[in-house]
Amino acid sequence: MIYQWMGYRKTYRGLTLVFVSLIVAGFALASIWLALNVVRYYAYGHESDNLSVLYTSVVRVQGILIWPIGVLVLIVCVWAIVGFARWLAARVLPVH
Repeated sequence: MIYQWMGYRKTYRGLTLVFVSLIVAGFALASIWLALNVVRYYAYGHESDNLSVLYTSVVRVQGILIWPIGVLVLIVCVWAIVGFARWLAARVLPVH
């Protein structure tokens, strides 16, 4: 993800760079959340106190992490819809 963002940084400028960076950040956070989901799966149901503490910690971190992911997805979706609407309005409406 970092390599991808470094490539985008060289080719995009301004608001387009911010938009693409938000998309990359969303994918990175979602990947971290999924990796924690694997840890959560393997830590569930064991009798060991260490694994139950790990399971509880992973659940808490995922609960915290889901909010920034949701906010990023919402921002990117609204930004994309507004951008598409502006593009469509420029194509459909005649310029006087």
